[in-house]
Amino acid sequence: MKFQPVSTPGSTIDLTQGNGLPYWIFWFLVCVIFLLMVFIFLRDRDLRKKLDSFFFGARKKFSKLRLQVQIRLEEKKKEFTRTLRARLNQQKEVENKKRSLEEKMELLEKKKKTVDEVEIKKKDIQSRIVRNDQEKGKFLRRYDKLQEEMKPLFISLGEILEGKIKNEDSMMLYAHQLERINKNLLEMKKQLKEL
Repeated sequence: MKFQPVSTPGSTIDLTQGNGLPYWIFWFLVCVIFLLMVFIFLRDRDLRKKLDSFFFGARKKFSKLRLQVQIRLEEKKKEFTRTLRARLNQQKEVENKKRSLEEKMELLEKKKKTVDEVEIKKKDIQSRIVRNDQEKGKFLRRYDKLQEEMKPLFISLGEILEGKIKNEDSMMLYAHQLERINKNLLEMKKQLKEL
């Protein structure tokens, strides 16, 4: 349905003519009203306080929200630094454990080297003992052999002394042989004691 202006006979409204207030007067009146409100605002203390409290409340709420956001950010930073510190502490603990394990490994390697050295020395000493036992056996055989060789000399020396040999040279020869044999026996006894 369209709205059509009702026209009665004898009255016609012409909308094209400029009936009414001019446009600039409207804006002038709006400015005057606005200026009157500003003057009222400047004079009325209660109104000013109410407006201040209204804007202060909004400003307070805004600053409160801003502070809450800053607190959240700081808490996040704090939590991040805590986790970072915990990770660093864990890394330090791992590094300390690693160092202690490396030191233990070095000590074990040194002990292993000393054990190996002791084993080598033990084998060397055992081989020396075997060689000394073999040499001791050789010396004992020589000693027994010299003992057997000495018996006939003692017997012949006794016969010489009993028989009163006239030749002193032959006696001297036997005495020298006897002295040599005694020296050899003494040396062999010393060697046996050293073993």
